[in-house]
Amino acid sequence: MRVRRVAVLAGAVLAAGCGKPKLESKVDVPTTLAAVRALADPPRVTVSVERVKRFQGQGGFRCAHPVCLVVVPLALWELAFPAMVDVANVSEGGAVTYSGMFQPDGELLQARVQRGKLVRDLRVLALRSLRKRLVVEVARAELGADGKPGPFKPTPLAGQVDLLGDYRAALARPGVLSSSATVLREAIDWLGEDARPLREERLKDPRERDETRAAALLPCDGELLKLARGLELGPRALEAALGCASPHVPGGPRKEAAPEHFLPRLGERVCSLPELSGFETKRYVELLARHVYHVAREPVRDGLVAAAAEKCPSPVRRTLLRFLARRPLAAAELAALLAAKDGSAEALLQRWNPHEPAVRAAVFAGLRSGKVPPAAVKDTLASVELAKEELTLLAELYLAPRAAHDAILWLLQRARTRPEAIAPARAALEAGLAKASDAERPLVALALVVLGEPKQAPAALRAIPASGSVAGSPAAQLALDWLERSLGCKRSELLEAARRAHAGETVTTPLCTGAR
Repeated sequence: MRVRRVAVLAGAVLAAGCGKPKLESKVDVPTTLAAVRALADPPRVTVSVERVKRFQGQGGFRCAHPVCLVVVPLALWELAFPAMVDVANVSEGGAVTYSGMFQPDGELLQARVQRGKLVRDLRVLALRSLRKRLVVEVARAELGADGKPGPFKPTPLAGQVDLLGDYRAALARPGVLSSSATVLREAIDWLGEDARPLREERLKDPRERDETRAAALLPCDGELLKLARGLELGPRALEAALGCASPHVPGGPRKEAAPEHFLPRLGERVCSLPELSGFETKRYVELLARHVYHVAREPVRDGLVAAAAEKCPSPVRRTLLRFLARRPLAAAELAALLAAKDGSAEALLQRWNPHEPAVRAAVFAGLRSGKVPPAAVKDTLASVELAKEELTLLAELYLAPRAAHDAILWLLQRARTRPEAIAPARAALEAGLAKASDAERPLVALALVVLGEPKQAPAALRAIPASGSVAGSPAAQLALDWLERSLGCKRSELLEAARRAHAGETVTTPLCTGAR
């Protein structure tokens, strides 16, 4: 049985409260403070009880009592134990043979017991999924000639309680499907290597939830990874398997999780799925992007995905896989991908690199044709410096009916400090303003304000109703937000200026005392 994780140890002790399961003991020593007190038979056997409190020191709460240092790791004290505990020591012939820590209600938390030359550590396991609390032995050591215990070795749970059978039954309970991954993780945490049969069963069951099959693969295990290579796995299980090839996993990367075993499977799934826009189906593309497109160029990984692309019957999916494998793509291929309605276009737009000239040109061609919405590329384009021609196109798109004004303004305003690059875009907007209808003029004027022409602010104010209420009016909300952001005025000042403009009063710039 492997050493328990810190998080599991911390969660092993249930706080005192209503409705907790009855404490069951699998050991032959007292498990309540009352039973320990009853051992007293002075002068041969003495019992001392001391209430111990945590104190706040450097690095957080700490316990100063020796039993804390001997039995419980300091890092676990605050997480696993109450703020106040009772520490009981039983001494026989002057030697401490029992040192236990108890909750304020008298129930055992943990203990160290010495009988003859054997020293045992006992813990209360809070098996939440089994609705049980058990006192078991977790480690033992031989007493040395110096009277101190030697190295402690974990005590298998299998000989004390049939947890494997209990967890198997818990996983078979009606209604457990939604929480089966939690049950399995708890079983693995406590059983360690003894949980292998349970992990294999859950992994091989095609009806099992993807999350639970992923839990069965962790921590990484070579034999289970070999088994997984022949199974039809969902995205979470594939992610767990691919993660086992990382050099950062405990014990180092597993050769059984090498890219050639699982990346082609991912490529096959991306090719065969009817659509890629669902929450689950998107995860396959995300995994490929994370392990191929967004990592340093690796010919082996790229080649595996490119090879999978060649077997893909769908031209659009083939292009998507070749894009993720960083293969050169023709303009026509990219255009077809961006026009796809099955989620492939979205998969590209969420991951494309704006520094790749061919893809960037295809994206702007898609913007011009209306196949690519500006909002879908706003964040990516905001990370680069846009060319003069690209900014002009955005200005033209802003003037089009039903334009995505907010997304375009985000991109245009980033270039306002580059006069030469933004000049053609500004000229296009000024020409549009001259041709605009009375209803269109406020938002065109707003764009010019954003590009550094505050004199257009009075015209832009007319997008805001005289009442000052912008609820239910996207145009009014847009104008108020951007005027506030661009001019540095308070909302109250802008609303007052809008009221005056609608009343026929002359509104001059600057609109407010703190205007930029």
